[in-house]
Amino acid sequence: MTAAGVPFEKMTAGGNDFVILDAADLDEDVDGAALARRLCDRRLGIGADGLFVVSKSGLSPVSLGFWNADGSEAGLCANGTSCAARFACEGKTGEVRLGTRVGELAADVAGDLVALEMPPPTGIDLHGSVELEGRSLSIHRVDTGCPHVVVLEAENGPIDFLAVAPVLRSHEAFGPAGANVDVVSSVQSPQADTRSVRFWERGVEGETLSCGTGAVAVAIVSALVEDVHSPVRIVSPGGRAVTVSFTVSQGVVSRIRLEGRVTRVFRGRVPLI
Repeated sequence: MTAAGVPFEKMTAGGNDFVILDAADLDEDVDGAALARRLCDRRLGIGADGLFVVSKSGLSPVSLGFWNADGSEAGLCANGTSCAARFACEGKTGEVRLGTRVGELAADVAGDLVALEMPPPTGIDLHGSVELEGRSLSIHRVDTGCPHVVVLEAENGPIDFLAVAPVLRSHEAFGPAGANVDVVSSVQSPQADTRSVRFWERGVEGETLSCGTGAVAVAIVSALVEDVHSPVRIVSPGGRAVTVSFTVSQGVVSRIRLEGRVTRVFRGRVPLI
């Protein structure tokens, strides 16, 4: 690390944005959580939903460190992992294996298009309900690398997203850590396989333009509850679309892949001292 700062890249996938650093440019004892809070600040830093530190040592799998914008750690950030995959490939095309907190995942990189293998979903709990400010809300729960609550306006009627999402995110039904919230609009595209979604993410503690694990959660719920077939296109306000493909056999969802475009926003150097 030099006084001139270390190189970074800001990248985006689906509308989520991330600061990406090469582990070789950092001291071994760097405080990743503190660094994330500083660099991801949208007024005093670079501005991002999270920070990735990528080891491009040539070893497989590529080692990833990830922190949310508030410095907290998440099990898996899928859109950020897609950004890290493109960063690790350094402009080359092919498969890269990535070491994440939920295990080793493979990504196919072809230019700015990245298809990421996703872990099997766990904790699927469909057709549940919670009481929220005097209203019973129908929900569907699934862990796609981190916990998600999917709310379908088709079942509940119109949702005041900015009022409901932050309260639901911290609802006591989901334990101390809470859950990410994905609200699926009842106004759909003419294509049956397209879902319009708004996302509220833990760690960012606000609405994000996309969420990779949330897109997968919505696709799984769409398949199991609404009998929507693979692939499912997920569109969020202001963000680009991502596509989730999967296989369903006897009610079990497997072979899940998240595909979307990863864009380099800009490069630069940032002082860390």
